[in-house]
Parts: sequence; C-alpha cells; structure tokens
Amino acid sequence: MNATDRLSGTDSRLLQRTLAGVVALPLTAIVVLILRNQLHGGFDPLGSIVSLCAATAGALCYWYVFLGNLPEHRSRMRYALLGGLILGGVGFAAGFFGPIFLTPRSNQGPLLGIFFTGPLGFIIGVPIGSLYAHFRVRRARKLVVLHDDSANTNMPNQAPEPTPTTVTPPAGQEARQP
Repeated sequence: MNATDRLSGTDSRLLQRTLAGVVALPLTAIVVLILRNQLHGGFDPLGSIVSLCAATAGALCYWYVFLGNLPEHRSRMRYALLGGLILGGVGFAAGFFGPIFLTPRSNQGPLLGIFFTGPLGFIIGVPIGSLYAHFRVRRARKLVVLHDDSANTNMPNQAPEPTPTTVTPPAGQEARQP
C-alpha cells in the first residue's frame, strides 16, 4: 500500500479537518485580542474589519472541522467560500483600481481595496454564498427525491427485487455473497 492509497478518502479529509482546526485556533485568538482592544481602547474601523474577516475565516474553518465529514455540508462550504472569494475579489478590484482611475495622483487610493472593500466583500460574500448553497442544495435534494420516486418501475403490489451485495471480509478471508 503506497502513500496515496493511505491518504485517500476519509484519511485525507481527516488530515484536512485537523489542519483547518489548527488554522482556526489562531484566527480565534486574533478575534478575541482585537475585540478586547476594541472594548478597552475605543472603536477602530480597521480593527473591526480585520476582526470580522478573521472571524469569518475562522467560522468557515470550524464549520469544516465539525461538519466536514458530511457531503451536503462540504458542498455548502464550497459555495460559501466561493461567494466570499468572488465578492472579496470584486470588492478588492473596485477599491484598488477605482481610486487609481478616479484620482490618479493619490498614492494611497489602492489601500482602500486592500484594507476595506476587499475584506468587506469577503465578509459579506460568505453568508451570501452560504444562503445560495442552502437553497440550491435543498432544491437539488428535492429533485433527487422526486427523481427516485419517478424512476420506480415496479408495480404497486410488487416487492422490489433484491440487489446483490458483497460483504467485505476481514483480512485473510474470502468475500462471500449473502
């Protein structure tokens, strides 16, 4: 058995979930420290944006740690992350290139995209992507259920035909048919 066989399937997902947990812990510490500074030192808009961005990324990591073994949740996580990256990219591009075109002599214009509009786009995009995924996955699940019911070709009074299954034997024994 080579290394790729060992790291396939649930083993690699367990490693990914563990790494997501390791990433989520410092993000949580950053959020707590910035929140503590906000409470004691007064409101800071840049600190709030950094804290919200770290909290959003940490929430995605924790979501993957605790529910990453369920395919439906992984699909929702993918859409949430894509929503955050797409809106964050659009916000970054608008905040970075917009001031360059509007005020070409301002040398601090691109900082708007780096520190404000990009992270705010990510913060807003993750819940939007998650909501989109929630309704899309639920609708797809309903379609699959309807498809499964309509695909039943058995007569109402007939029992479905049994499908043969193979029982996986312990190591060193032969497979048997039930």
